[in-house]
Amino acid sequence: MNSGMSRLSSTPLHAHGSYPAIQCAATAAVLRWAVRIDADDAHALDWFRTVQIHELGNKTAAELVRDGAHDEVIRFLEEIIAGCRG
Repeated sequence: MNSGMSRLSSTPLHAHGSYPAIQCAATAAVLRWAVRIDADDAHALDWFRTVQIHELGNKTAAELVRDGAHDEVIRFLEEIIAGCRG
């Protein structure tokens, strides 16, 4: 795990709302994949919170995690890494 992920893991995500433990774990899992695409912690966290993913209903990764769809986000990121998506 890169040192950037360590900083992301210690970011108080609950500062922006109440995150049950399962959502914190799901958030961390999605961010681990996101930093494989963009190693910049700030970019990965900004993407997670603000970028709407067209292929996943125009929701942000944060919204999808909140809705319990973190596995879909991870599959999406895996496909990008594998070169299956543009």
